[in-house]
Amino acid sequence: MSARDRLLPWSGLLLGAVGWAMSGQWGAARVTDACLQAWTLDTALIGIVGLLLAAVGAGLSLAADRAAQAATAHFVARLSIAAAAMFALAILFHTAATVMIPRCFS
Repeated sequence: MSARDRLLPWSGLLLGAVGWAMSGQWGAARVTDACLQAWTLDTALIGIVGLLLAAVGAGLSLAADRAAQAATAHFVARLSIAAAAMFALAILFHTAATVMIPRCFS
């Protein structure tokens, strides 16, 4: 079993977390540091990229789940898909908030 085969079931968890961290931290930093210059489009694009990362991770975990033969690999892949879905929901919520709430609202 190669390192790729061992890491593939974890890809939803890993890429989902990276997408969530990227959109949350860069999006929040963009809005709080330069709220007058921040575009709604900027923060929305960052959120879309985060959603794409979570979706790619979930897709890779799904492929690993279908190809897995060990019960632990199935469990990790399915858990990773669920984690990617939760990360995608969190990304969606704060991306939608940047679109709905006006700039410099605080």
